[in-house]
Amino acid sequence: MQAVVWKDLKKIEVCDVPQPVPGETEILVRVKAASLCKTDAAMVEHGILGLEPPVIIGHEVAGIVEELGEGVEGLSAGQLVALDPPVPCRRCRVCQAGLRHMCPNTRHIGAHIPGGLAEYIAIDYRNAHPVPRGLSPEAASLAEPFAVCLEAIGRAGGVRGKTVCVFGDGPFGIILSRLARRQRAGQVLLFGHHQARMQQVKEYDVLTFDEQHVDVGRCIREHTDGCGVQVAVDTTGTPQVLDNVVDWLMPRGTLVLFAPPGMPCSVDLDKVHFNEIAIVGSCRSLNLFPEALVAMREDADRTEALISHRLPIHQVHHGFELMRSRKDDVIKVAIVFDG
Repeated sequence: MQAVVWKDLKKIEVCDVPQPVPGETEILVRVKAASLCKTDAAMVEHGILGLEPPVIIGHEVAGIVEELGEGVEGLSAGQLVALDPPVPCRRCRVCQAGLRHMCPNTRHIGAHIPGGLAEYIAIDYRNAHPVPRGLSPEAASLAEPFAVCLEAIGRAGGVRGKTVCVFGDGPFGIILSRLARRQRAGQVLLFGHHQARMQQVKEYDVLTFDEQHVDVGRCIREHTDGCGVQVAVDTTGTPQVLDNVVDWLMPRGTLVLFAPPGMPCSVDLDKVHFNEIAIVGSCRSLNLFPEALVAMREDADRTEALISHRLPIHQVHHGFELMRSRKDDVIKVAIVFDG
């Protein structure tokens, strides 16, 4: 079968590799679509989290169940499924505490084990979630981004009736803004600098601002009667946001760290203390794929519109180049398989 293999830093190749065989509790999935993520690009370009090549990349995946291994329950051949990338051990203390998404023994598809930029992938059946009718495989491949955004909203303690600020207008910022409005946030502000991307959320009554041409703090104060927002979600990981965001939060507000900074930043812990600010991390998702798929299906046309380009596997290099060079109009690139 054909697969996109990370060979070395800055080097991927479309290679012929053996087709996987599903083991016990695993299914074989015939991949229909795999969307590209900036994490894939970062891993290939720089290496992250100690990961090393070679490995088949890709973790935002949807496909058709082709074969069932021993012990598989609740799925049948022919179903379209979306795949949750982290495969936990299900035995350690963290898993037993109900935090399987934080398992220290996690094997993540496209990183520790073969990923979904391939014609076939074998994965534990408990990581596969049936896709409702009305979603294409390309749209269904976005279930993982939607699920992790729902996790971030949950980590904030919910957003119903709250004023929410999202920093960053990449795919996650767009999805977070939409989901916050879907969950009845009172007001949502999105700061970015790509007009075409921010246009994606205006029909949801999200207020958008070009962070390069406004005073972010003043803007937030003007739209919150000087009180600050109740929830801030940072998808950028930049010091420009993290060094200042506690000044933009209402007392007892919550900062959700959606993206790791990757560098030292200065947070005024005195202000955190005196204003009783909560700072929480949000990484992966726990049991949220079904809810994510429902949300996607209820807004199917706009979910489909997030896929700005559909390319065959032999154009995967072009797909990554589109992500890098055309951020103004490229949201998500999906690699599609015809088989």
